[in-house]
Amino acid sequence: MIATLKRDLLVCKALPVAKVPQDLGKTEVIRKASKVLCYSPDLSEIRHAAETAEKVERSNEIRVVLAGLDDPPFTAESVAKYKKRMAAKASRPWSEQLSYPCIAVAAIAFLFGVLAGLMGVFTPDAHTFCGWALVTGFGFLITGICLNVRLDYVGNLVMVKTEVQWKTYSISHYSKAIPEFVVQTATDLKERFSELEFQVEELQVERNERILLGLSDPFLVVVLPDGSRYYLEVWNEPSFEGQRMA
Repeated sequence: MIATLKRDLLVCKALPVAKVPQDLGKTEVIRKASKVLCYSPDLSEIRHAAETAEKVERSNEIRVVLAGLDDPPFTAESVAKYKKRMAAKASRPWSEQLSYPCIAVAAIAFLFGVLAGLMGVFTPDAHTFCGWALVTGFGFLITGICLNVRLDYVGNLVMVKTEVQWKTYSISHYSKAIPEFVVQTATDLKERFSELEFQVEELQVERNERILLGLSDPFLVVVLPDGSRYYLEVWNEPSFEGQRMA
């Protein structure tokens, strides 16, 4: 599965930097106008544009370094495909997948049964159909419940609900072990560019609000000053071989 991930230095190509006048609002004309005309222009948007341009320019400098790494970042397309496949692999168990359709069929059968029951006052055939619909609906309902009802940790009967989603954690709040080569990559870049942020993305499977064992190979993600995100490393969490997997 991890072989689908592709690295490419072209993902780090520079973004265009907007040209923002640096002296706007600071010229002699504006200073004189503020005294004579009491004119004070709102420069907040200009300042925001200038800050954004500065962040993009700084991020472009970092992109050059990322592209020059021995292992450049993964392409966004390959990461998206990988994450989609991993989420499908960690999907709900077959019993849960069948349970909800059974309950839906039961609801439809009960609806037809009630309608047929109302019509049965006038038509004998509808009365017979009502009976069969209600029996069918009851059968599907019992089947759906039996497939997906379990005892929780205090002994109560509950319906099983599984949620599969990719979660993002700041590396400073990530408590699981990370291979040294991943930590080394993040440390080297952070020492060179202090404004960088690092995150870990992993697939999380929750069943009735209880987190199950992770089934995915987590990613190390770097966030640049302009908000751009690049997937730098991935490692095999279940076996934790401590080696670069792609």
